[in-house]
Amino acid sequence: MKRPLPLLIATLVFFTNRSSSQEFSFSASIRDLNLPTQEVYKVIQDKKGYLWFATEFGLYRHQQGSTTPIRADASANHTAVMSVCETSDGTIIFATIYRKVFFVQQDTAIELPFSKNGRLLQNREIIYHMLEIDQHLFIQSSAATYRISTDYSNAEVIEPPLSDAFPVITLKDFLLPVNRHFNNHPEQFENPVKPLEICFPGSKAPNVHIKKWPDAIDQYRILTTKWKDLHAVTFSRTLLLIFNDGRIKKMDLPSPIIALRADKKNGLWVGLYKHGYFYFDDPSLKDPVTGLTGISVSDICVDREGGIWMTSLERGVLFSSGTFLLQHTYDAQDPTPYKSLYVSADGILAAAHGKPTMLIGDRGLVTHIHPRKFNEPEALVAYLETKHSRLFFNHTSLIEQSHFKVRPQKKMMGPEIFTAAMLWDDSTLLAFLPSSSFLYSNGRKTSLPRAPELIYHLLKTDSSSFLAASRTSAYFARDPHNPSMKKIPGDNGRVVQFISTSKGSTFALIQHKGLCIFQRDSLRTVIPSSPGQMYYAGTESIPGEIWISSNEGVWAYKENDLLTRSGITARSVTDHTVYSFAKRHDRMYLATTMGVISMPINIDGKKETGFPLYLQSWNAGDKMLSIKDTSSSITFDYKTGALSWTFDIASFRSQPATLHYILKGPQADSGLINGQHLQLGNLRPGKYDLMVWATRNDGAVSNVFTQSFRIAPPFWQAAWFITLVLITIISTLAAITWLITRRVRQREQLKRKMENELLSIRLQALQAQMNPHFVFNAINSIQLFILEHKEQEAYHYLTQFSKLIRRVLTQSRSPLVSLSDELETLRLYVGLEQLRFPDKFDYTIQADPSLNTARIYLPVMLLQPAIENAIVHGIEDNGAQGKISLHITHQSTAGTISFSIKDNGAGKRKNISKLPSKPGHESASSVINAERIAALNKIYNTDKFSLLIQSSSNEIVSGTTVTISIPDNLNADA
Repeated sequence: MKRPLPLLIATLVFFTNRSSSQEFSFSASIRDLNLPTQEVYKVIQDKKGYLWFATEFGLYRHQQGSTTPIRADASANHTAVMSVCETSDGTIIFATIYRKVFFVQQDTAIELPFSKNGRLLQNREIIYHMLEIDQHLFIQSSAATYRISTDYSNAEVIEPPLSDAFPVITLKDFLLPVNRHFNNHPEQFENPVKPLEICFPGSKAPNVHIKKWPDAIDQYRILTTKWKDLHAVTFSRTLLLIFNDGRIKKMDLPSPIIALRADKKNGLWVGLYKHGYFYFDDPSLKDPVTGLTGISVSDICVDREGGIWMTSLERGVLFSSGTFLLQHTYDAQDPTPYKSLYVSADGILAAAHGKPTMLIGDRGLVTHIHPRKFNEPEALVAYLETKHSRLFFNHTSLIEQSHFKVRPQKKMMGPEIFTAAMLWDDSTLLAFLPSSSFLYSNGRKTSLPRAPELIYHLLKTDSSSFLAASRTSAYFARDPHNPSMKKIPGDNGRVVQFISTSKGSTFALIQHKGLCIFQRDSLRTVIPSSPGQMYYAGTESIPGEIWISSNEGVWAYKENDLLTRSGITARSVTDHTVYSFAKRHDRMYLATTMGVISMPINIDGKKETGFPLYLQSWNAGDKMLSIKDTSSSITFDYKTGALSWTFDIASFRSQPATLHYILKGPQADSGLINGQHLQLGNLRPGKYDLMVWATRNDGAVSNVFTQSFRIAPPFWQAAWFITLVLITIISTLAAITWLITRRVRQREQLKRKMENELLSIRLQALQAQMNPHFVFNAINSIQLFILEHKEQEAYHYLTQFSKLIRRVLTQSRSPLVSLSDELETLRLYVGLEQLRFPDKFDYTIQADPSLNTARIYLPVMLLQPAIENAIVHGIEDNGAQGKISLHITHQSTAGTISFSIKDNGAGKRKNISKLPSKPGHESASSVINAERIAALNKIYNTDKFSLLIQSSSNEIVSGTTVTISIPDNLNADA
């Protein structure tokens, strides 16, 4: 049966008058912070995740790995920065003690125009707060409240309404104090006795009176913030909550308030001068968490990961992993390094040599207990609790306190000290001393055989066996009434802690060996110790997870990974040095050098969505490049040198972040980055895609940084060079081919020209042969006229003949003649023949009306031989009246012009070259004409010159038709 905590206190303890506290666990040893002063005024986290500290010596930006000072001109360098804020566009603005206001651009401070113009010139004016409302910067100082124009060119003083009460106006759901009221009413500022009257818009009471405490500092400092669905306002020592319904709640705090901040987890932080902080999580303002008594907390910032950054005027910057991490101390001014924790029905007992034992209750209540029979310097070395009693051990005494008795009983064990004790069951205790061991049950002691070595740790494994550990070995024993200890083979050494899990596994944490598992009566290492690692304690936190503490902090391991020995990973729980663990309900208590710390057991088991990773700088060889250029692909010369990137990790958890990278491209690579600097050299030419991200051991992953770039090949490998070479080669080959082809073509053209010339000569020769033949026939006709004494006919014939000869000689100068000229020549010729053969035949010409005879050309004297044959061979032997007709037609589809010469002579189907001739006379014109047709086809490289003779001789139809075809595109200029 368990009694309430007051009964235990009344029977076992006495109260001490010393202070006790429960606060968040803060540490001043922040890695890589390196601020030059302990006097820090403000801290903010910007949208990217960087932290900014306003200090006595200027403004500093902090990211994991380094702290960067913001340099300004001589008027601001090494001067106190009293306030800092971030605007909606991410610009950082800060104000110095000399009323100078700057914005940060690439780690350099640039003074804003209104500051340069001296718009803030009130005597003793101190800027203590800046904020942006609706894209306007508002500045609160000791003398006024200013509204800054959007272009920062002007600072307008906000004038208060006429009233004796201090006005607080509402802007975009923000409460803004109008500090000009102090200038207008100096008596309120200077009179420390008269309360300050503050007027809030919409409040039920028109004015709220706030006391001015004698120790008040900065009477002008009125701080406001939005908290949950209400407003918080502070002045002097007073905290006011303004509810939406107009109610106002007041609370006076122990010292002047110098900082006010609401975090995103609905917590309200109040920083006090010389009195630490107050933290409220409920508007009732009950049970606040307080801490850091004696320190002036000037500002508070809760970062995105839940870490708390607290600035002070005496101890610089303090950090806590979060509000889940509570610190329980006996004396806040002198934290005690408790090393032993024990679980009782009423809370956690924390023991330290020379200090009263501390009891931490369920609701965070801290009291101090000490059994009456213990001497003050003696420490509680063991505590066991049975169903009926509590057992307290110091080095030489055992005190049993029954749940039903008021007075404790003291059982002295002699001068020897206890080394180990364990409850076997609800009524039996197994204890070891240097020279003996015993069972203690119901007030009776039973001595047992001496152990082979001094036993320091015990663990019951089942109903009949247990494990025991000495400084050098581990033992296995059965039957506690008559134990026979057997040394366990395997990885032996100094056992720091036995760990029994809810799944039935047993582990041993062995110094300088590591974590071992007890299986098949032997020990086997599952996690080896690293060089220089010192183990302190181990425990099962939740089923399936084991926590191990060492000088490297506390790390958590999955039991299944340890059993299967596959993929063993660790996550960091805290970097505190922890000497022992105690688990009660849903919290784990840790005994550390700073006192006792408690946290929810599974708080760090939740993976975070991510944390920021930024590119700080990048270089190509010795040249620093602009970070803005990473958004587009850049081409680098092959002689540029190594490419290097330096990254910022805006994560402030105790466990470090590890950078990973993947490079895709002609020279693919991946792996871990050593520190925060990645360098890639000797890259082959081509296009690359780089991805970089960070991970923490708790499973959190940063955003992924991506960048594309290209390494240009050397000019002899460049596409343009290869293309140029190929073009040159192809051009050269083409030129050679063209020259060869040209020569071949020239030779062929020359050969063809020679052939054509030969053909032309032959054609001219043929034509020349035709002229004597024609002349011979004409002379015969003239001779005949003379013999018959027809001088007049001979004279007329000779005249016509001379005209024809002149035309023939003129046309013979060119190979082609127009059709109109050819028809005129034929008219003269036929007229001569009609003189020879008067009244023997009729001659007609029919041509397509569409033909332009002046633009149609044909070879000279091509038609004359056919007309001659029609007269001589078709008419001469024909007794009837002869008829000769010439039909000219255009065959547009065939691209030819046809000349059809028809007579009505005797006729016989035969080739013109085979026509019979008179005895002793060969038809030379017919043969010559056929040869001309063949020559013309060769000269003009065509087959459209043709000659066709069709003859018929029957009772109905007789005669011969000669059809001559020529191309319709002959040109006299060709």
